[in-house]
Amino acid sequence: MKYRITQHHSSKCPKPLILKQGAIVKVGGLYNGENNEWVNWRYCTSIESNLSGWVPDQIIAITDEHGMILEDYDATELDCYKESIIEGIQELNGWVWCRDLTNNRRGWVPKNKLEKIDTKRVELI
Repeated sequence: MKYRITQHHSSKCPKPLILKQGAIVKVGGLYNGENNEWVNWRYCTSIESNLSGWVPDQIIAITDEHGMILEDYDATELDCYKESIIEGIQELNGWVWCRDLTNNRRGWVPKNKLEKIDTKRVELI
């Protein structure tokens, strides 16, 4: 799916949390901010790197204060500019994992900053 960026987005996290399947994290609370579209994100800290970030609750097997990551995960946010065209790869919890078509960089972009582009071809008869 291709998207047009409707509003500039830049990451506020210079060192994103990157986790491999099986990594152990200290789990914090669920996102409880002003954006109601961002559900099921849990603030976690990597036991190995001590970096923190938001992780989809769906990929954490939680036991008490800790959890095990069920699949590889990268919290990188994609810096992108209004009117840019990007490719959406995975949508999750109000965010879309995207690929910048100009430089192949990948990262998360809030869904509310994206507009789907209709890529259906119209055939002339």
